[in-house]
Amino acid sequence: MASFQGMTIEEALKSEPVLKTSDLEQILKRSSRTLCRWQDEEEFENPMPKPFSACRNSGNNYDSGKILTWFQSLPLRKKKKTLAR
Repeated sequence: MASFQGMTIEEALKSEPVLKTSDLEQILKRSSRTLCRWQDEEEFENPMPKPFSACRNSGNNYDSGKILTWFQSLPLRKKKKTLAR
């Protein structure tokens, strides 16, 4: 795991071309469960990008460029839900 101490979030996201779930947990200070929830395309207009390769035990690999672009689009915007008639 890389050390991102002393870096801004944007600097940390730019520091590696590929980031693992554990890296994002450290950079964004959120749990893997929260990261997974942020990827919900049905819930958010600007969901967090999904990993390009998925593994078990926090081994998912994310494209840091896509994560940086997403981070710059924050805050998350919830989709408006319509009631079924």
